[in-house]
Amino acid sequence: MICSSGRTIVIATGNSLPFKESSGDGIRNHLPINVAARRRSPMRSISSPLRKGKVCVSSRKRNVVCCISPSPTPQPTKTVVVDDEVAVRRGLAMRRVLEDNGGDGSSVRDFSFFTTERGDTLFTQSWTRVGSVKNRGIVVLLHGLNEHSGRYNDFAKQLNVNGFKVYGLDWIGHGGSDGLHAYVPSLDYAVTDLSSFLEKVIAENPGLPCFCVGHSTGGAIILKAMLDPKIEARVSGIVLTSPAVGVQPSHPIFGVIAPFLAFLIPRYQLSAAKKKIMPVSRDPEALLAKYSDPLVYTGFIRARTGYEILRLGSHLLENLNRIKVPFLVLHGTADTVTDPKATQRLYDEASSSDKSIKLFDGLLHDLLFEPERGIIADDVSLLVLLLDTNPFFWDTTSTTFSQFLSHVLAFLNAVLGLNQLNQVVVIATGYSSCDYVYDSSLTSNVSSESRGTGGMPALFGSLLEKLEDFISRDAELSQGDEHVDRIASSLLSGSLSMALCYIQRIFRTGHLHPQPRILCLQGSPDGPEQYVAVMNSIFSAQRLMVPIDSCYIGTQNSAFLQQASYITGGVHHAPKQLGGLFQFLTTIFATDLHTRGFVQLPKPVGVDFRASCFCHKKTIDMGYVCSVCLSIFCEHHKKCSTCGSVFGQSKLDGANDASSVNDRKRKAPDS
Repeated sequence: MICSSGRTIVIATGNSLPFKESSGDGIRNHLPINVAARRRSPMRSISSPLRKGKVCVSSRKRNVVCCISPSPTPQPTKTVVVDDEVAVRRGLAMRRVLEDNGGDGSSVRDFSFFTTERGDTLFTQSWTRVGSVKNRGIVVLLHGLNEHSGRYNDFAKQLNVNGFKVYGLDWIGHGGSDGLHAYVPSLDYAVTDLSSFLEKVIAENPGLPCFCVGHSTGGAIILKAMLDPKIEARVSGIVLTSPAVGVQPSHPIFGVIAPFLAFLIPRYQLSAAKKKIMPVSRDPEALLAKYSDPLVYTGFIRARTGYEILRLGSHLLENLNRIKVPFLVLHGTADTVTDPKATQRLYDEASSSDKSIKLFDGLLHDLLFEPERGIIADDVSLLVLLLDTNPFFWDTTSTTFSQFLSHVLAFLNAVLGLNQLNQVVVIATGYSSCDYVYDSSLTSNVSSESRGTGGMPALFGSLLEKLEDFISRDAELSQGDEHVDRIASSLLSGSLSMALCYIQRIFRTGHLHPQPRILCLQGSPDGPEQYVAVMNSIFSAQRLMVPIDSCYIGTQNSAFLQQASYITGGVHHAPKQLGGLFQFLTTIFATDLHTRGFVQLPKPVGVDFRASCFCHKKTIDMGYVCSVCLSIFCEHHKKCSTCGSVFGQSKLDGANDASSVNDRKRKAPDS
């Protein structure tokens, strides 16, 4: 074991006595020293690379004592003894913290030790954001059974980005803490230790709200701690992932004999009690990292530990109505380790006035290590906004495009303000073209004009500049178009394709996987010639599980957008007045996908499933479909105007020539 107190460093291992520290204060260490417990090694001296002085290591049988006494001021040496196996685990846990050193430089990672009321020493670590940024609160992480707090390093740093200081605690028998690996004499110890640790970190961070995040058995420990009114009053809220509420044994017989086994052979590893191998994540790399980690226990569950889990789960089920703390609980429906139904029962029976539940379809036990962990951890939204800039439409409306744009900018600002990790992308949809005009993830969004004036927020300075340039280019492309007199539809199919391509790129290359959705702000009428392309985009979005929301601001409703929202599970709304457009946008379309389950959204009166014919550009109830390109016509044609396929005369028109059947679906000659 390595610790530093004042200017004395003590490294000690032992066989029978637990590590004890007379002071209850946290002990910090910044020395990159490797620890190895040896049996029967001669006394030797090594020099510390960072401090003057020598490290003296002596060994007698299986007890090792090492201390550094730097000059010039000698300090009294504290001799402490820990088990060999604990020393190895603790040394590895400390070395990982020292080697990480904040990773990308955005966070400072440190470790310390916490002494319990029983005298056990628990390994703790913290993550603090670099710089003078004021913390919004503190978060205490509690890992699950057989793992350790270091597994949540990436998640802790994400919380740092969101403005939270994070603490991690390895409970008894886990990680770098005292105790036989994965042996828990009583989970009440863990509950008491958590309560004491919360008192400590809250006292160190006065005025900051405290939150707890627990996984699996760690979540169950947090729930029992919250049954204490004194602790519950000091915690602002808790987040639970796959909590071990109502855990069932692998066989009913073990539930009966568990108390006897726990008393007679508490440390014994019950191979017969282990269920068949159950995957906890669908990410192969996450599974490999977990089960190759020496700090993760991979053996059979110990008799006492298994009994304690069953006892705690049963106690929680009997006291769910006593839980009053605000909480958010997350669970995968395919979890075979803990029961999602018990989590639903927790949500239904808890007395908390502020409670939420998220059940992720098809996800397994380790939610924060699933491929969708970015969405789970951050609840981040990616909004791709399709902005109709068609000049032929805006020339016919009483509301100017500038007035419309002012509502849109305020709405985008509200979306970004809901979560600083939210991302907004704007695609301008013109008559002849479409293009990206804004991406909030880019650092080049500050225009040269907005830097000096300060009148227009720098966030949207680039958007206005690029939008003006796009409208000019699109107008030039539309000047020579001979079909302007027929219909003034915008290029919706192109902008939908660009939105889906952007979402695919984010999921394939980005480290963060937000919840994507598309919002179409459309005023132009549907373009029947785009029917196939638009429907292909709609079905692609449905396959990718990307909802398409639509807000139609034109005089006639859009069958394309109605079908898009209906098929993909989005929301369609057509406000009658544009004066309150900002209110419509924020109350209907600013909410994330989870929050929509708790909001009363407008229900569609009806969906227009009719298609538009390609010949006369009108909505039809019955028509003719080209079997090659699926173009739709209101009357029979000998030749498809879209793909050029030649058809025989329709039998409905009295064609009796059998040879005409062979002429159908035949390509016309190039001449």
